[in-house]
Amino acid sequence: MHLQLTFDRIRKEVPIVHPDLNRVRKKLKTEFQVALDLSTLIEEEMQLEIPFDEIGFISMFLSIQLGQKEQFPQNKVGVIVLMHGNSTASSILSASQELLDSSQGIAMDMSLDTSVNQMYQKLLNYVQENQSMFLNGLLLLTDMGSLNSFATLLYEETGIRTKAVSMTSTMIVIEALRMSEMGRSLEDIYQNIQTSFETIVREQFQTDLKDNKHSKKAIVVTCFTGEGVAAKLYERIAAFVDQAKVEIIPMQFIERETFKKHIDELLAEYEIKAIAGTVEVEYQNIPFFFAYDVFDDEKLKVLKSIIKDEIATETIVNSLEGSIKHVDSLLVLVETLKTIVQQVQSQMHIILEADVESGLVIHLAFLVETLRTTGMNRQFSNLAVFQKKYRLEIDILKTSMISIEKNYNIHIPEDEIVYLTEAFIKNQMDTPFRLYTQS
Repeated sequence: MHLQLTFDRIRKEVPIVHPDLNRVRKKLKTEFQVALDLSTLIEEEMQLEIPFDEIGFISMFLSIQLGQKEQFPQNKVGVIVLMHGNSTASSILSASQELLDSSQGIAMDMSLDTSVNQMYQKLLNYVQENQSMFLNGLLLLTDMGSLNSFATLLYEETGIRTKAVSMTSTMIVIEALRMSEMGRSLEDIYQNIQTSFETIVREQFQTDLKDNKHSKKAIVVTCFTGEGVAAKLYERIAAFVDQAKVEIIPMQFIERETFKKHIDELLAEYEIKAIAGTVEVEYQNIPFFFAYDVFDDEKLKVLKSIIKDEIATETIVNSLEGSIKHVDSLLVLVETLKTIVQQVQSQMHIILEADVESGLVIHLAFLVETLRTTGMNRQFSNLAVFQKKYRLEIDILKTSMISIEKNYNIHIPEDEIVYLTEAFIKNQMDTPFRLYTQS
């Protein structure tokens, strides 16, 4: 698609300018040479002269595609949880392994009477004795202090590529183990955990500001030039988007980290619902659509669903009027439940259609009403099997419903939590992008 649009621009004599060609030539020497060879073949076949700047863009395509496929499924990245306390590391790792049904990872507890030198020597001895386990690198997950500096020391003494993440939580350990099991590279795991941590912090401290700051939704369309494929994506999406509510923002993709910084800047003003482009970007849990997905009618339905207009709160309240009688404010209940349904989708990394969302809100409203009056006592078939398979998802539902239980003085039975979890999982949309719960 990129090349086809390039040919059109060349025929129309539209200038092609790469903003950082010298850096590409120096940094991507091998890719640049391959791009030169390819351009020669293209020129002979298409009877066109490929500009030097376009060769820079082709080099970037080659570089990113090669980088994205670098995985080591046979030799997984080693994960060591290293923390102060008699059992802190062991407890967090054990809980994470149980939730993932995995044996991946090693725990090392550092009692408070153990010196830093003693702890480092213990770690070094273990790594040296088991070097075959760390052929693809080692990730240290620490809690605080000097333990973070062990990564540099280990690399200098053993030559094993080592990264360290401080202020580690159970969720970070789960993410690290999960990605290690998938065979992801050390750098990939490290960057994804960094992104996850940034997202958690942002959500933690910006919750109260979210409604004010994210007054408008946005879709980012991107390609190397910001004009070729991005322009076609803009046209395709603009055909079904109300741009008074959802802005389509074209962006140039020159370098991955720079692109992520631009996304961060946009997040301060917009709620970015999706990114569509020629180069896959996994960032801030924003759904990504390849350019060809946007031109696939079936996959386009998912994008349409993501930017859908939610069913108005007033409509749901009116439908429940007269049926929900044992709450002080039906409006407050519905608004709270809508927020919970959105949060659960975000935390499970799933997407529900608008009518499913409203159906769950209505179901939850009747659940609150029933538990405040007659009670609920239905049994979920094969409860233990489902609980084992979907422990993380069930935990998300339990946590999300705590505020409802407190505010309405009810207790939601375990079976009902599982029924709710099943409803979210079974009704999620099939997506063209990878969801964490499907990996």
